[in-house]
Amino acid sequence: MKRVVFVAACLMLTGGPVAIAQEFPARNLTMIVPYPPGGVADMVAREVADRLAKKYSRSVVVDNRAGASGNIGTEFVARAKPDGYTLVLTTNAPLVLNKYFISMPFDPFKDLQPIAIASEGPTALVVAANLPVKTLPEFLAYAKANPGKLSYASSGVGSPHHFDGEYLKDLTGIDMAHVPYRGATPAVNDLIAGQVPVGFITYGTILPFVNEGKAKVLGLVGDTRSSLAPDVPLIRDHVPGFVSAPNGWHAILAPAGTPPDIVAKLNKDINEALSDPEMKKRIAEIHYYETVGGTPQDLVDKMRKETEISDRLAEKMGIKK
Repeated sequence: MKRVVFVAACLMLTGGPVAIAQEFPARNLTMIVPYPPGGVADMVAREVADRLAKKYSRSVVVDNRAGASGNIGTEFVARAKPDGYTLVLTTNAPLVLNKYFISMPFDPFKDLQPIAIASEGPTALVVAANLPVKTLPEFLAYAKANPGKLSYASSGVGSPHHFDGEYLKDLTGIDMAHVPYRGATPAVNDLIAGQVPVGFITYGTILPFVNEGKAKVLGLVGDTRSSLAPDVPLIRDHVPGFVSAPNGWHAILAPAGTPPDIVAKLNKDINEALSDPEMKKRIAEIHYYETVGGTPQDLVDKMRKETEISDRLAEKMGIKK
């Protein structure tokens, strides 16, 4: 938080970006995506990168460095030179949730400089087409009648999807084994093939397969119904207490120590990209995500708020940091 205040103070004292920002970027940029190609994070990163490349007349290379539920790629940026040329578009897994499940080689609040919230979308509880249930109550009854026989897929250990699955187990008493994948795409592939019967998957990612009859959505994570899927029920409608569970969102960050004027320029230009109507439409139509934007402080506040919520959930679930 102090770092963001310092950014604002510097800009007030100088009256705006100074020479270094006027010269930035003097060379090509790299945007790390700590997940495999083909997922929502990858698409959002490429949409933003394309718009920045046109604005800067420089290449903005998207580099996928998957592994450790987003930690590998995110740590790469946390250790990069803080000059604004290496960015990461990551999820709330390495920024908030991974600490509950795996060792953290970096501190999201100390080693990274927030730039902006990129996008956000609902997570769905999904079952394979061959599972003999159509509604969440039917699923819960089936799971209780078949303890230990079900497993659920997530996009990785410590991901929001993993957190949601463990939270559902804690509140309902059902017994399901966790099957982590390196990203959403392989998790979806195995779910629609019937290799794993249950999954917590980003709604927009699974929707095309739902429309083809290859999977069934039983409910969405969240406190209020999504404007992108107003007819889909919430999990909390049938599982009292399932509130404020982690949803999916993406953010863009730089290494800590990135000059304040460059942070301000990146924030301005990324917000411009996120507000592009064409990008908004593409993200909504393909993945059912909404672009967000905002200030670096908005991202800091979101990280802190979700950390507070997740700390409470972790304690309830018996997870120790």
